[in-house]
Amino acid sequence: MSSSFDSTEDIEINIRKIEHILNYSKGQGFLIVADSNVRSKTCYEITTNQRRKALEEYLSICNLNMVNHRTEPTFETTRGSSYVDLTIVNNELLSCVTDWTCGIQECYSDHKILSFNLGMDRQDKPIKTQNTGGSDI
Repeated sequence: MSSSFDSTEDIEINIRKIEHILNYSKGQGFLIVADSNVRSKTCYEITTNQRRKALEEYLSICNLNMVNHRTEPTFETTRGSSYVDLTIVNNELLSCVTDWTCGIQECYSDHKILSFNLGMDRQDKPIKTQNTGGSDI
């Protein structure tokens, strides 16, 4: 699923949306790619904001994992850059997400393309997946 967290909304609204999806997918693989609009030192930012603290605490409690690897920023403009775009999975899919990259392909957005392979046991070949950002839950 792809999502964009509104930076003007309370982060708890987005956390409840994630929780709803997580409850619906109980026992199944869970993957969300989100423009989180949160900043954190754990994701290579200079500072951590309160929105990010709340999100990271929720992810930890629910055993959800960020699979972003430090590469280059996922968002970049002439005014600055950040690592706000996150790829989040549950433990069922953690070992299935491989070759995560950011910004290798040309893109006409200030958000870079996140790309990864999602290899499942039932398939011979991994599924190539890309997110170009922008869609809401």
